[in-house]
Amino acid sequence: MDPTAWVGSLISGYRGTAVVGTAASLGLPGLIAKGHQTVDSLAASTGTTPHRLTHLLRALVALGLQIGSEDGRFLLSAFGDTLLDDRPGSLGQSAIYAASCSAPAFVGLTASLFDDTSAFEHQFGADFYSVVTGNPEVLTAFTAMLDIPGYTAAVSAALDLSHRSVVVDVGGGDGALLVELLQEPATPWCLVRDTGNGGPRSNPFWRSCLGGKIRGTDRRLPGRCPARR
Repeated sequence: MDPTAWVGSLISGYRGTAVVGTAASLGLPGLIAKGHQTVDSLAASTGTTPHRLTHLLRALVALGLQIGSEDGRFLLSAFGDTLLDDRPGSLGQSAIYAASCSAPAFVGLTASLFDDTSAFEHQFGADFYSVVTGNPEVLTAFTAMLDIPGYTAAVSAALDLSHRSVVVDVGGGDGALLVELLQEPATPWCLVRDTGNGGPRSNPFWRSCLGGKIRGTDRRLPGRCPARR
């Protein structure tokens, strides 16, 4: 690839993140899949301004996520299908998280090089968990992102915890990775502390379900607990 073209794509990459994230946040892929395929129909469903929404839809076509027809309708491409929430391995929530939380944090990167404050805190004025737990849409997106099929199994397979006595989960998800780790015989007991929910919470259900390996839990975790192997 031409060096200039490659670096140019790096510089303008934020545009794709913003376009795809906005489309996912508005629920456009799902609406289009359900038959809302014209600008007016999509604008009415999302409460957006038709002529402004047209620009977004055309950008999605340019990115290959949608197909524009001659009669003014917009259809999802195979790439656009990956944003549908009911598809296995959907990237829709990841797109929302990237556009609303991850990408903006990098704006604070330069400032973070001159002090001990993270780029995220420079941009948002608060720590990561405070921002995520304070925004329901971002929290949902972040949790769903951690549940991508194969992610937890791959992380679990890559970790050797046999020489550790304690594993501490500081929260941020809904326990998917923790469940995977605890089902391995070599995994020691875990202390769960979710900083976004005010500290550990005792939960007898989890202790009995996972053989006493949980010493403290967050209220969102019990639903993740499977039947013991």
